[in-house]
Amino acid sequence: MLTRHEKELEQVRRMNQRMEEELLKRQSAEKRALPKRIRTEMKAREMMFRESMRIPVGAPPSPNPSITMDPEEEREKLRKFQENEKKRYRAEQLHFERKHQRQLEEMRATSDATVKELEQLQNEKRKMLMEHETMKLKEQEEGYARELKEWKSQLKPRKQRLEEKFLQQLEEHERQFSPAPQGRQATNGRGMSLSP
Repeated sequence: MLTRHEKELEQVRRMNQRMEEELLKRQSAEKRALPKRIRTEMKAREMMFRESMRIPVGAPPSPNPSITMDPEEEREKLRKFQENEKKRYRAEQLHFERKHQRQLEEMRATSDATVKELEQLQNEKRKMLMEHETMKLKEQEEGYARELKEWKSQLKPRKQRLEEKFLQQLEEHERQFSPAPQGRQATNGRGMSLSP
């Protein structure tokens, strides 16, 4: 039973390990793809921002769109936009890393809970088996105690019967081998006279 329980636990641990490895592979692929995706988004957003700076807001369209803004002001706005984009990029990376860390922690917690639940079930089974075995052992001990008591209760009558039987045999033996009555000589069994 213990071997089977160990095998079950090992199987669950291996399955949890495989799931964790698959999650880490998927996260690694997402992590590698993230910078490229963010750079593509940043370029697209920067192009849209540059276009938006060329279009005057609230003013009638100018026949020459390149003269709409002072170049120094345009560079300053672009610089601020790029700084904000870098902050957004770092925040997104941080959010991404936290999300991955949270996923990994949740998976590990789930795996640990699964192992603990299995161990608890196995402990309950072991406890039930121990109780069953203890009960069987107690029944056997009680049966043995009854047999011993019965054997002891019959010991005196058997001893008494044996003693009675022994006495009978002794008396019978004495009758057969007792000294001869008056007038007959007793022999020692070899035909020799025992009298002086």
